[in-house]
Amino acid sequence: MSNRRSTLARMGSEFALIVLGVLTALAVEGWREGIKEQTAARRYLEQLALDLAYNEEHLESVATGIEERLRHVRAALEILAGGHVDAGAAERLTTLYVASRGGTPALADATFQDLIATGSLRFIRADELRNRIVAYHRETERWAVRNFELINENRVPYRNAVRSAIALEVQEAITGTCDFDAVPLTCAPALDRNETDRALSALRSDEQLPRLLRLWGSSLRTARGSIARLRDPTRALRADIAAALAMD
Repeated sequence: MSNRRSTLARMGSEFALIVLGVLTALAVEGWREGIKEQTAARRYLEQLALDLAYNEEHLESVATGIEERLRHVRAALEILAGGHVDAGAAERLTTLYVASRGGTPALADATFQDLIATGSLRFIRADELRNRIVAYHRETERWAVRNFELINENRVPYRNAVRSAIALEVQEAITGTCDFDAVPLTCAPALDRNETDRALSALRSDEQLPRLLRLWGSSLRTARGSIARLRDPTRALRADIAAALAMD
């Protein structure tokens, strides 16, 4: 009886050691996984902070570009109404052409898309911060669609009307002398006078052109307002991420 008890006790001890070993191994593995997730979360937050820094700078650049486009739209409307008579024909035609320029500026969101695609968003344990990250990027996605992809459709009719009235070689002469990185935009093309007068006459006789141009300008003003609304959330989220990284 005593031997049996001794055997049972030994078996119990061995079983307890096995269980303890398994639990220890699981705890160590869990600790390692926790460290890996914590490291991954920090890496993602650091990259998100870089994306937001880019977005802050990019929003300022886009806002400047919109103001420059609006300046050309206003000048083009005045030209179509018979204004700017002191300007040369080449300068007026260049303004009408440049007013048709657009673009689809994109904010940085590659890190967020990777977080979603890989399921790594769960690594960011702070619920409030995680929710703010999601809300910010969802809003920027809506902004990109609503204010650039969609409103760009309002530019296309004016763009097509203007460029169909201007000979291709004249368009090339205009773009070949424009410094598109400069603010204000500078262009100094030497254009054929006959082609310039013909194009100006065709554009000024197009009764629909001012309406199309006003629609394009209205879309630009809408985009300008949206950019203003995104600036503060971009700065605020970047500050929140910086605070989270400092506490880690």
